[in-house]
Amino acid sequence: MDCPFCDTRATPRALHSHLEAVHPEQVLLAESARGLVYKVACPLCGAQHEQQVKGRAGTAAFAAEHAREIRLVGFDMLVNHLVAEHATDDGPTDTGPVVPEEER
Repeated sequence: MDCPFCDTRATPRALHSHLEAVHPEQVLLAESARGLVYKVACPLCGAQHEQQVKGRAGTAAFAAEHAREIRLVGFDMLVNHLVAEHATDDGPTDTGPVVPEEER
């Protein structure tokens, strides 16, 4: 499948890691009336997902310490959405590495 933010093509599993490594800014952490939430939007259709972060998430220290893990959960939601709503049959099917467009 194709990364929705760049020309990288990867399996869903590898795309998940790619998104966190290369596009971490796509999962937003924000304070709300409910506490800390993460937000992620599909750049292909605009569908948005917002979820409250569980645990001791009310503190800035928690958010700073666990930002990567929170982003991974957000990207899990995005990859699941991409597979369910936007996947085609022409993408990779194995669990091989991410292959940037320029190296194909």
